[in-house]
Amino acid sequence: MQKRISLVTGFAVLVATTAASARLFQPTAIPEALNRANAWIKDHPNRAEGYFFLGGVEGSAWARGTTGKGTEVEITGSGDSNNPPRLVPWTSIMFQRDAALAITPEAIKSLNASIAAYRNAVELDPRNPLYHLGLAWSLEEAARANLHRADIGGDAPRALTDDERLQCEAAIAPLANADAAQREQGTKTLSALMPRDAAILRAVKSDDAEVAARIEYILQGSWLIQAVEQYRKAYQQSVEHDLKADGYDADGDKVISVKAGERLLSLLSTRSGATPDEIKRIKESVQAIKAKPAIRYKIR
Repeated sequence: MQKRISLVTGFAVLVATTAASARLFQPTAIPEALNRANAWIKDHPNRAEGYFFLGGVEGSAWARGTTGKGTEVEITGSGDSNNPPRLVPWTSIMFQRDAALAITPEAIKSLNASIAAYRNAVELDPRNPLYHLGLAWSLEEAARANLHRADIGGDAPRALTDDERLQCEAAIAPLANADAAQREQGTKTLSALMPRDAAILRAVKSDDAEVAARIEYILQGSWLIQAVEQYRKAYQQSVEHDLKADGYDADGDKVISVKAGERLLSLLSTRSGATPDEIKRIKESVQAIKAKPAIRYKIR
């Protein structure tokens, strides 16, 4: 009889736990999630967690849209005086955007808002690697989507001086030069003036495929330079902790140094700015962490 009671009691607890989990992790429409985020930020304007949550919701809106099946976000908690609502821990903030989705003004607005929210979170808590990871991802998305708006996610850039404008205009012609050294020098000069020369570069019309490719590279580079900087901070602030961990938890963004390290290896392989030693250290640490025993303990 005692065993029967224990089994029944255990089943009741399991059912209660499952029901509670379902209530805690209900899919939430983007507009409702944004309302919760903004309401919490209004009451706690100096708390980084609220801006981080907002950045994640806006990032999801950019990547998956705001209406229709599959656009909801799973959040935990409704937000109280001490804790904001949060994305569930098995959701990565590095959303994969559907390439078939059109880049609409509404989508750009969501990405802009995500970048701005993550910037606020980083400013309020610069020692949290997860906040740097979110900002890095949103900046890389701006580059990947070819969003050539120099002022997205921040203040408008300072205007070029007259001398800088002349330098910019003079550096455009060498992009089509037969001499590779001249092309590289022009690219270097124009890159150094980014993002303030973006408007001039966007206005260049050329049938030369290499000129178009180099301008594209320069425009994207402004975003990727910022993304690399943020990925580096996320990696550097988390790698020591992750190397000391007993296991490897691949869910969500639990192992930040792996997420940031893998993006750094990809980005630094196609752009300058990294030493062979840095790439070697990142590669070795990522491999060491991923070789740890896998952690599998979450109940959905």
